[in-house]
Amino acid sequence: AGDPCLEFQPSILLVDDDRDGTTSLARMLERSGMRVLQASGVNEALGFIHLERPSLVVSDCSMPDGGAERLLREIELCAPGIPVRKVSGSDEYTKQQSLLALGAIGYLTKPVSAEALIPRIKAVLAPQSSVIAA
Repeated sequence: AGDPCLEFQPSILLVDDDRDGTTSLARMLERSGMRVLQASGVNEALGFIHLERPSLVVSDCSMPDGGAERLLREIELCAPGIPVRKVSGSDEYTKQQSLLALGAIGYLTKPVSAEALIPRIKAVLAPQSSVIAA
């Protein structure tokens, strides 16, 4: 075992304009040992992506400044390879398929529990650093 300060700890970027929901989910993920960043919209998320290059992005589908489609397109342009998992209050099949076609690695319906999200995060991060959008 090397110096723990030098060991890589993947970071999860949670993106949602529902700050209360994001904060409580972030706390649960942090309790399970994950490093969590929070953004309240696409613009703030893109700032984190440029500065931090998170291992995974979990993003809400619908936000005032563009939503999931915009975020996926921007990530593809500026940070290709970051996996994104989408989360939505809607379970509309057509919406899910369009987001998956844009590059999302998965889709969860709100409310999302840490118990549902943690195994998916671990599965994505196990082979390599990735991004999951929710």
